[in-house]
Amino acid sequence: MTVVNAIVLLLGIGLGAGAFWFVGRLRRRRLAELESGAHATAARIVEEARKEGDAIRKEAQSQAADLVSRAKADWEREARDHRSELIALEKRVAQKEESIERKIEVFGQREGELAKREEGLRQKEGALEGRRVEYERLVDAVREKLERRARRPIAAPRRSSRSPSSAWRGSSSPSARSRSSRSPATT
Repeated sequence: MTVVNAIVLLLGIGLGAGAFWFVGRLRRRRLAELESGAHATAARIVEEARKEGDAIRKEAQSQAADLVSRAKADWEREARDHRSELIALEKRVAQKEESIERKIEVFGQREGELAKREEGLRQKEGALEGRRVEYERLVDAVREKLERRARRPIAAPRRSSRSPSSAWRGSSSPSARSRSSRSPATT
């Protein structure tokens, strides 16, 4: 090998090593740029994800707050409805109680009136019984007088369970009048 070959070889090795170093350097620079770009992209993605997560969290909190406020409003409305229904029921119960109390008072008054009427009817019944007894006594007395005048016994009319006035009317029937008109003075 000659010197020229050796120089060319050395020069070739030097140029190859320089080219290799230059390519390595370019490659490292490129890798560093790619790595820094990847870090920047990753940081940007992480930041976007954080922002998106915050937005989602805020949206979820807003929806939860809306849901809670709607549920609270619904609950309050239902509670008001139940309260108004209870108040209406209490009013109806109070009205019914008042109505029942008035009816009890009216029934008490009616009971008193009926007791008074019943007592009045008992008194009238007693008076009527006394009158019946008096009428029967009078009828018996008149019959005795008639029998004494006629000197013959007259068949006593049947006494029914009717009122004393019907017994009295029975004795003053036309046949009884005709018998009484045939007194001893006419015979």
